[in-house]
Amino acid sequence: MKTIIICCMFPFLLLTNNIIGSEITEPITNVMNPPFSAIGNGTEDDTKKIQNAIDSCSQVYLPKGIYRIFGTLTLHDGVSLIGEDANETILIQDGLVKGSSGLLFVDSQGPSKQISNITVKNLTLDGQVSRKKFSEFQHLVSFNGVKNVLIENVKFTGFRGDGLYLGSGTVLGEERHNAAVTIERCQFDGVNNDNRNAISVIDVDGIHIDENSFRNCSKYGMPGAIDFEPNRSFFAIIQNIVINKNEFLNIGGSAGDVNFTLPAEMKLSVFNVSVTNNKANGAFGDFFNFNGNKDLSAEKSSNKILLEKNSVESVFKPFSLISVRGVEIRENQFVSCKGGCTIGYLNESKEIAENISIINNKYLNCGLKTGRCLAVFNAKNLIIDDNRFINCGSGEINKSCAIDFISGKSEAVIITNNNFEPINKKPFIAIKKEKEHVFNLDSNEFSGNNLNGLRTDFQYGNKIINNQH
Repeated sequence: MKTIIICCMFPFLLLTNNIIGSEITEPITNVMNPPFSAIGNGTEDDTKKIQNAIDSCSQVYLPKGIYRIFGTLTLHDGVSLIGEDANETILIQDGLVKGSSGLLFVDSQGPSKQISNITVKNLTLDGQVSRKKFSEFQHLVSFNGVKNVLIENVKFTGFRGDGLYLGSGTVLGEERHNAAVTIERCQFDGVNNDNRNAISVIDVDGIHIDENSFRNCSKYGMPGAIDFEPNRSFFAIIQNIVINKNEFLNIGGSAGDVNFTLPAEMKLSVFNVSVTNNKANGAFGDFFNFNGNKDLSAEKSSNKILLEKNSVESVFKPFSLISVRGVEIRENQFVSCKGGCTIGYLNESKEIAENISIINNKYLNCGLKTGRCLAVFNAKNLIIDDNRFINCGSGEINKSCAIDFISGKSEAVIITNNNFEPINKKPFIAIKKEKEHVFNLDSNEFSGNNLNGLRTDFQYGNKIINNQH
């Protein structure tokens, strides 16, 4: 039950209830009270009235209503924009916003300043994509150069561009830096997969994306649900990322659920990424895609990436790892994926995957279309240990396999304690080697695997295993 105390200044209220989630100590402006007098009836233009409230008080309360916004609401230091409830307070995006400015907008105006302590909570932002169609840069929220941001219990609905754009300015080449951003218990519903991304991140040092739902996002040719994709700028920072306990459903786009596609110009490597305890069902692309676009021979640092305890079903690929060093994939379940995981790619120097550990995962009916569960190209220091490969491949004789070493070179590959399990006599090869692939025999290890009578072509030491165990 809400407790509202009327203060001496008529337009202000002091709220001590679940609207805020904890008691606040300064007055909060009710936008429907004078002198602001927002209407919230779904037809009137409330843009200037709400903007005046934001400019007058740092705590702004939007009671139940439908508020039409023509253009942009600009937030500043210390602003909290709080609705009655995500189902009751609805902001409708009308008109067009300039550049990538968004319905809610922040711009620090330069790289040395950050707008800080912003909260957006308990409301719906509706971009009307079903009626207005796709428009790549018409975002719902665009924050550029922010720090200490909380976005909680917000419904991002029908966005035409991004639901949330965490950017580096609205013009290509501008430098802004974001830090300490939390997005929790929000819903991102693209409605009809006719949008860009649910979340785009151009620059951030510290972001938590926790307990959100993502569905019906991204049209073909756009990346997907969560896209870390800095512009071609040397100054971009992408580090200290936590993506935990989210749900992904029916994600379109070409990359998939979580994507890192990085420009070669980026000076600092992506560092410290944790993707854990998420559930995903249905994606045109991958559950997790990383392409660093760097020559790792000239880059010694680790990316430090963890994928752990995710449950993934009916995506195209469970994961792709290209131009990356330092990835641990453990205790995940991947079910009914058409494609196979990609480890490294064709270019030996720029597309290699190094220091990869794939441990205690379950792969069931993966590689249904491509015929392979894990596709290894150029790789170094690859550990595949204690995994279950069940019913892998498409069933095509002599082509379906759990692990396929395709073209490229591999070194220090350790395959231990895995179980390869055919069901209903579905034919597949445990480990396949294409003629183009080159092993470093002395650095490889193979032991403790249960092949269940399946063939393996793996080579290690002076041994070429080409029989059934």
